[in-house]
Amino acid sequence: MAETSRRQRRTECTLFALLFLTFAYFYQGSGHNEAARFDTIRAFLEHGTMSVDEYAGNSADLVKIDGSFFSSKAPGTFLLGAPVFWTAARVASYLPLSDGLRLHLICDVTTILTISLLGALLGLSIFRFAVRIGSSARVAAAVALALVLGTNIFPFATLFMSHVATAGFLFFAFATLYEVKITVAPATARTEALRLLTAGFALGFAVGLEYPAVIGAAILVVYGACVLFHRRARAASWAAPAVGLLLGLAPMAWHNWVAFHDVLYVPYEAYLTDANRFFQAHQKGLLGVRLALFDPEFRPIFFSNLLNVTFAPVRGLFYNCPVLLLVFPGYWALASKAFAGLRAEAGVAGMMLVGYLSMNASFGDSIAYWGGGASFGPRHVIPALPFLVVPLVAGLSVPWVRWSGAVLAPLSIFICLMATSVEPRAPYSPSNPIIDYYAPRFFSGRLAENKNGVFSSELVTSDSVSFNLGKLAHLPGSWQLFPLYVVWALGGVALFRRPRQSPP
Repeated sequence: MAETSRRQRRTECTLFALLFLTFAYFYQGSGHNEAARFDTIRAFLEHGTMSVDEYAGNSADLVKIDGSFFSSKAPGTFLLGAPVFWTAARVASYLPLSDGLRLHLICDVTTILTISLLGALLGLSIFRFAVRIGSSARVAAAVALALVLGTNIFPFATLFMSHVATAGFLFFAFATLYEVKITVAPATARTEALRLLTAGFALGFAVGLEYPAVIGAAILVVYGACVLFHRRARAASWAAPAVGLLLGLAPMAWHNWVAFHDVLYVPYEAYLTDANRFFQAHQKGLLGVRLALFDPEFRPIFFSNLLNVTFAPVRGLFYNCPVLLLVFPGYWALASKAFAGLRAEAGVAGMMLVGYLSMNASFGDSIAYWGGGASFGPRHVIPALPFLVVPLVAGLSVPWVRWSGAVLAPLSIFICLMATSVEPRAPYSPSNPIIDYYAPRFFSGRLAENKNGVFSSELVTSDSVSFNLGKLAHLPGSWQLFPLYVVWALGGVALFRRPRQSPP
């Protein structure tokens, strides 16, 4: 037992290191979404205000309120990133760099120590959950790699956006609630209350990271209530997640009060005013989300959007990440008696996927909205992806699914590697970005060519602001990824080699 525990800890450390080094290998420069978030951090740290008037030219993702500009994004990335940005700026001030390069370094470090770090921790959480529901360590590692490196979690873990962090907080809450559910021996009141408090906090903070996290939070609140009801939980156990939820929402409330003098304010509301007419789709439905069931005019648009974010080449989740096709036989496997104990968790995973795909398809009438703008795949669906560990683990109990996974997982990882190394923010125009945009650039060695920085466009390499560590080391073309391949090879051997048999 002790040897098994030590082996699992080594596997966990290897998996975390592999994922963290992978994400840290890339710096993507700037896009409108990230710049709006960094603008708020710098405005607050250097000017003591949430208004980004000083940096309003950096991003289109701003709203104008009472004559001042503010980020239209939820404040969670500001709350996570500000302490890291402040520390990185202090350290970088001692380095012999130009102002432009210093700002690139600060933004890179902030991204790595917030979003990339949380992405690696998310992979670790998926691994631990897979083991907890019955997988071997090798299968659990394979599922974690497939879900993190084989989906659009991979490219977005290298960008200062909120989707990966949101997925991490929601999945942590889910895993914690599951731990409460399966605890056979009654935990001490203090231990159970602490678990439920942290789960509630994670749900609240997720909403502060990304407003659509309210979908996942609502599903998990129902799941948590069912867990507590069937456990006949004490009153303190019911109060703990409620207190945690309020604590998790408190940082967002503080930000909203400081910025807008309204703790419940959502910046997207500003798109309803005459001063903010740029994103007109936000003026329809609930801040841009329209319900096809009650909106006949939108119904055909909804089904067209749904096709585009699922199977169509332009942004399709299952087209870009074919390993997720194994979710369907996974649900077939979950219907068997062998997985009867996971049916509630399977329901959560299914509701997450359906809920986020439906929300994504209900968002606007052009690729600028449902497509996530310049984006590899439907980025708004990312918070649902870790939950698919449940059907994937069940599906891998079927031999033909395992063989299919051995083909689809590497293919998905390769597609996501192309997107990450070329440019995670796919342009609007190609109807098939993988074939018409990513593959030609990847195979010709045109990697990391973005010339836009957040606060400076001083080039880091000879032709770009964005870079990977191989390009920074002046490796040519496709050889830029060779050091990463070495890391993957070493990590793969450590994760999947068969353990030595102990002598009798």
